[in-house]
Amino acid sequence: MIIHMLILVLITSLLSIAIVSDVAADGINIIDYDYDGINPDTTQFFALWNHGLNPHDIQVNISALEFVGATGWPDFEVSLYDFSDYDYSSNYLATCSTNDNYTCKLVFEAENQTRYVVAVRNLDTVDDAIYNITIRSVEDLDFQYTSTFDMDDFTGGNTETIAITYFESANPYLYRLESYSDTRIVLEWTNLGSDEYYIFIYNKGPTCEMFVGLIGFAYYYDYPSLTGIISDFEDLDNGIIETNELELFTIFNSTAGGTFTCEKDHRYRFWIDVGVDEPAAYFIFDTLGTTPLDFDVDLLVDNPDGMISLRGSNIDPWLEYRELNRDAFYWVLGVGGATVTGIGFTIWFLRKKYY
Repeated sequence: MIIHMLILVLITSLLSIAIVSDVAADGINIIDYDYDGINPDTTQFFALWNHGLNPHDIQVNISALEFVGATGWPDFEVSLYDFSDYDYSSNYLATCSTNDNYTCKLVFEAENQTRYVVAVRNLDTVDDAIYNITIRSVEDLDFQYTSTFDMDDFTGGNTETIAITYFESANPYLYRLESYSDTRIVLEWTNLGSDEYYIFIYNKGPTCEMFVGLIGFAYYYDYPSLTGIISDFEDLDNGIIETNELELFTIFNSTAGGTFTCEKDHRYRFWIDVGVDEPAAYFIFDTLGTTPLDFDVDLLVDNPDGMISLRGSNIDPWLEYRELNRDAFYWVLGVGGATVTGIGFTIWFLRKKYY
């Protein structure tokens, strides 16, 4: 489930270098018609989800179509991982490499109702390459190719469905478009005439590491120009603007993400600039199974104890927080012309929203 922050916008076309040319009962061919390929020392990911009630033998074939360089054979490595093992580096379930060839084959048994990740890595540090990938079974199954990042984009009806999802070079576990737990929230940005947005983050639970990610699908350019900066209220109060908790930029990529230490009882400002293109965008928050998250755009909703509150707004939350505190402080000193009713509302609103 994706939480829609403003209004629902249907995305009918998502950027992807992988284009399906042939979907059959026994397999699926993914062909790079655009010849975008894979850059040197880069990994691209495909998620494979066996929705069926039975295990199935799956074969993954990769073939290098074009390799321009002076380093000999293309140096591909294809590895299979458990989906939840989001490191995707060493604990592979199976692996193969081109190894003085233009092809390699990986065979494994996909357990029923289980998700996997197929990682294709170009080990060459100099040259890029073009490749095709084929995923097949000896049985007649319902193979489907979903929209990029969206593992839930498959058609039901057949109990033995194998769904393939392309994630570009983004970690599938972290960048999946789903919010199936209390510790993960995915927000969808929809354009209402503004190119920036704020999310107030308030941790009333224990200190934890939180992953924050951006996904953008550009309409007019090759890549989105998303920027996200998370700043601690305490640093901003002390005039520290050079050091931020997290800085995210989608440069020549559709995604950007990282983790930061979300401290207990700390308040943060997450400023997001969607750029001139104003792309379709998603914002991901994930404490990786630790502290629960609570999102709302209601100005008058409470911040629950034991949770991290996420509150969306078009207004800079730190500036509003500072101005409300200033008005309350000046009234106590007898400075300013605020009425008792007016200052009463200010104090009530301050405590309701920011405490």
